[in-house]
Amino acid sequence: MNNMLVTAALLAAGIALLTTGSAAAPFAQATDVEVKEVYHPEERPGYACWTALWHDSAGVLYLAFAEKRRATNPLWEPVPLEFWESMNLPVNYHTSFCNGSKDVITELVVLKSADDGATWTESGRCPSKNINAFAWNSLADGRIIKTLGDNYTSFDPNYQPRMRVSVSADGGTTWEVQADVVVKEGFSVGGYRMKRLSDDSLALLGGYGPAFGPGRMVARRGESLPSARGHGTRAMLISQDDGKSWTVIPVLPGIAAPEPDFVELPSGDLLILNSTVQRGPQVRQYLYKTETSFLPGPVFNVISGRVPECLVLTRSGLLVGAVRGGQYSCSNDEGATWYKIEGLPACRYQPHIIELSDGRLLCSWHVGGDNFFGELDQWVGSHTFRLQATLPESTQLTVTREMNETKTKYVNSYVATLTAGGRPLAGKTINFSVSIRYAEGYEEFPLKLTGVTDDQGQVPLDLESYFVNETNIHQCYGVSASFTPEEGDVLLTPARDGYGAYILSMSQEDLTR
Repeated sequence: MNNMLVTAALLAAGIALLTTGSAAAPFAQATDVEVKEVYHPEERPGYACWTALWHDSAGVLYLAFAEKRRATNPLWEPVPLEFWESMNLPVNYHTSFCNGSKDVITELVVLKSADDGATWTESGRCPSKNINAFAWNSLADGRIIKTLGDNYTSFDPNYQPRMRVSVSADGGTTWEVQADVVVKEGFSVGGYRMKRLSDDSLALLGGYGPAFGPGRMVARRGESLPSARGHGTRAMLISQDDGKSWTVIPVLPGIAAPEPDFVELPSGDLLILNSTVQRGPQVRQYLYKTETSFLPGPVFNVISGRVPECLVLTRSGLLVGAVRGGQYSCSNDEGATWYKIEGLPACRYQPHIIELSDGRLLCSWHVGGDNFFGELDQWVGSHTFRLQATLPESTQLTVTREMNETKTKYVNSYVATLTAGGRPLAGKTINFSVSIRYAEGYEEFPLKLTGVTDDQGQVPLDLESYFVNETNIHQCYGVSASFTPEEGDVLLTPARDGYGAYILSMSQEDLTR
């Protein structure tokens, strides 16, 4: 189909085209882009890393991160050689990850902003033995809450690793322990993303698994038990009492997902998305809200595009995020398909994104990566931008089985219907594949057939002639239909559906005897 016919077909279907002259404009474009250096340690090279963003109930914006600097470390204790070997990290990283230096301290720093990130003031800071405090938020009464797993500083094999949940009423300087979470003796647990839900409960996405180290169930970090298919289990932890107690819900079964993210949907359900930044697959999963908790749904593959590692659901209904060292992207179909946002620099390391009160997006990050203290000059920065997006509407393909004229029995004929945004799509090629269970006598199977949609977006598929002599009530087959956008179908997405059926169907009379 030539470009003029494609344009006419899309306009006839009620789909607006994004064109500027002969070149198509991007689906998503950033404007009013601002790159900001939020916090740079006084001593260079500095170490300010691992950011977290959130709003409190009054709309005040907070940013937390870990800072290391040279000073006497009152919390220091030597890292045993055997434990460091079990960490499975390069030389010199013990200072960054295991509090392993008597003259370098770690502090968790909290900044706040009353003007949507235009200016920041320090709200509080506290000493810490650990840097893996990714999960921060505020309670309904304004107190800050954080979770911090201590598995990287649990040197003693007789000590049970735990996740400490603490709250601060003074902006992050002093803390009161709410809970020390242990899912089971011999296991460790930690949180990665914490969000306060619309009912003021807390959702903490993280995971648990056998504790590692000398004398523990797993000898080395990241390794699995003998014959096990994977290490650790992803979990959503839910608290309805400000972090004092937690319900653990396993999620993403069998998926490598150390650092997924999630959003709360308007329905109250939760949507989890996993990116490829930790070498796992791009997948998504719903947690369906029940009266008392959440019920994990199936895991879905992502159809297309690059899934970001950090997520925000905007008030307009778009999912927006970024991936370290790479692109910003957005989705209008709950993460099934993703589109690159043009006009932005590459995101920096370990990003966290949030929507501001005026609709702009703010993404925090740090310069550098998993570096040891003093290796690079690491500092915290942000990208702020507005998003202009006109994204393709999700294309739907459905396959339905036909009935006889009296509507008393299903026959071996089908109709495939292709729509976009509920509107039929005419003139589109649908590819069918029909496989049969018992191939004897059906040498022509599997069938590969094609059809073109009519004005109603439909293609008939009549298979009756293939099965006229069939008497085996157990004989069955499967119909698979797929649509792949052609060049010029810029506002359409891939779609597929299928139908499995027995050749000899029951009649209504048979069922009512």
